[in-house]
Amino acid sequence: MRIPSYRIYISLPTSLAKTLIEENGLELRPDFVLQVTSSGKLRLIARRSQSCGSGELPLRIIAVDENSRYGFTIAVFNFSDCGCKLAWFEKLRPPNHGYRRQLAALLQGFADAPSEEKRTQLYQLLPEELVKALTPERARELARQTRRKERRLNDAFVQRFTALVRKLVREARSRGASVIVLADPIDNETLRGTGLQGTLLRARRALENLCRY
Repeated sequence: MRIPSYRIYISLPTSLAKTLIEENGLELRPDFVLQVTSSGKLRLIARRSQSCGSGELPLRIIAVDENSRYGFTIAVFNFSDCGCKLAWFEKLRPPNHGYRRQLAALLQGFADAPSEEKRTQLYQLLPEELVKALTPERARELARQTRRKERRLNDAFVQRFTALVRKLVREARSRGASVIVLADPIDNETLRGTGLQGTLLRARRALENLCRY
């Protein structure tokens, strides 16, 4: 993304660049606004108007159920003169991080206070050659890498979830349909402290942004 007059040159992730190119090819085309936040980060905002459906498929309802144990269930119902038809059903489960979190905790514990007992525990999770040569510095770096991988996998899940909803909306809009997204979110107190809390909340915010757009 280049704004020469402000000397702004930013390399965009491939997935974001593809999305922007696709959005810019729509009719009506979206308007893009670039904002600078109070923390100095750049925020790209897209806004687009749409007409009501009047084609072969009058209405599509995308129902999203949020569950603290398995993630999201998506059911798509098409309404027409012939009645209602279930057009899509899928469960999206976030990645299981039990192994990674156990490994990161053990590595961090070894880095903070090395002991043969912790090294023995690590033999159950890592190759023998790696554990034998493990130093506190190396253990700390491996713990960071493990946590970064968890974040990358969570990001990929949120992107997959929103991309699927976006695809289902676009497919219906191409047939002239109006689209309603109905989400049944979990009570925040029920979600608090669960392993999926952060991922589900981020996915929920992404879905809200998608619907506003």
